[in-house]
Amino acid sequence: MNLESAVSSPRSATRRWFSEAFGDRGFHPFGKLRLVPCAGQVTDPKELAFGSWKLAALFRMNADALESGRSCQPSLRSAPRRFRLALLLIALVALLAACGTAPPLPRDRYYALEPDGSAPTAGQLVAAILQVNDLAARGFLGGRQILYRTQEQPLVVERYETYLWEVPAPRALAAILVETIRDVGLFRHVVIPADRAKPDLLLGGEVERFEHRPTERPPLVLAKLNLSLVRTNDRRSLWTRQYSGQEPVSADTPDAMAEAFNRLARRLALEVTRDLVALGTKLESTARP
Repeated sequence: MNLESAVSSPRSATRRWFSEAFGDRGFHPFGKLRLVPCAGQVTDPKELAFGSWKLAALFRMNADALESGRSCQPSLRSAPRRFRLALLLIALVALLAACGTAPPLPRDRYYALEPDGSAPTAGQLVAAILQVNDLAARGFLGGRQILYRTQEQPLVVERYETYLWEVPAPRALAAILVETIRDVGLFRHVVIPADRAKPDLLLGGEVERFEHRPTERPPLVLAKLNLSLVRTNDRRSLWTRQYSGQEPVSADTPDAMAEAFNRLARRLALEVTRDLVALGTKLESTARP
């Protein structure tokens, strides 16, 4: 039965449906069925038969009374049990069809900022203890959701719902700086605040930008860090630098995006260590006046 025939003749369509379902043997298992319009209700044919039409079972009831509209509320108590069960089954099927099946929820994917490789060894040039502090975050960068912008809306910062960092980017970048500076071997010790050591120098700053640009051609990731080196005994700032860069994404996949972020983070960390090595003995003389 198609939609057009059901709308044009709901009573004949419903009889034909029951006939096909239960066979035409002079009676139906539920008794003789008719559709009777209820007085005072909307009879818009678009409501598909069961909206403004009522299914009447003619058990112990006068057919003429139903056709004249004097009664459109037949008693279900007078119907056999299997008829009542059938009505409940029809209602259940209609409810399930209306609700449908909810699509499965997407799974969260957590990515790590842990670039491979080690920095070239420079040898100890500074007999001082350097402490690398946790980096501050600008805007949404303090969370785990990976940020992105599009060419169509360059002023709108958006967040991926299911692509997340294992550790928030500022903390992960600080850990990368610690590991890279340690590999170089420039300072006597490189510590973090949790070590509770007494450092001579503090390296800290802010992550200003660390985001994906999926609509660029080619797609890329970019970052910007603001770092400063401070002497602890008099809080004097020895230098302030800004590091920025971008890295192309090799494929249009979240895994390729995460790999590009890791390559960019390693490159920026190497730039920081090169600047520290270039300062060399100047850092040692300023660490302990």
